[in-house]
Amino acid sequence: MKAGATGYLVKHAAPQEILDAIVDVHHGGAPMSSHIARKVVIALRQNSATDNSIDLLTSKEEGVLRMLAKGHRSKEIADELNVTINTVNTHVRHIYGKLHVRSRAEAVALLYAAE
Repeated sequence: MKAGATGYLVKHAAPQEILDAIVDVHHGGAPMSSHIARKVVIALRQNSATDNSIDLLTSKEEGVLRMLAKGHRSKEIADELNVTINTVNTHVRHIYGKLHVRSRAEAVALLYAAE
């Protein structure tokens, strides 16, 4: 859904259900099975509970994120912190995991949103 899906049906959806979903999307709807809807609601609750996810970052992770926000590349960050690029990449992976994002831009946006 975060990637832009309009709805979601399970694999075993009946052909008529698929056709109805197509019509629903065409008319501006967002079809999804009740099982998927329940998962979406749970995910939204979890996300709202972790809105301050920046607070979950260690001081080193937050420092790396702030350097990313300033436009520094991994090599520059590694040189500045006197660590390897692999260490920087590990910090970035941890940042992505804790913030539930998939790109530097998303992570930086959350940083700015938290301030």
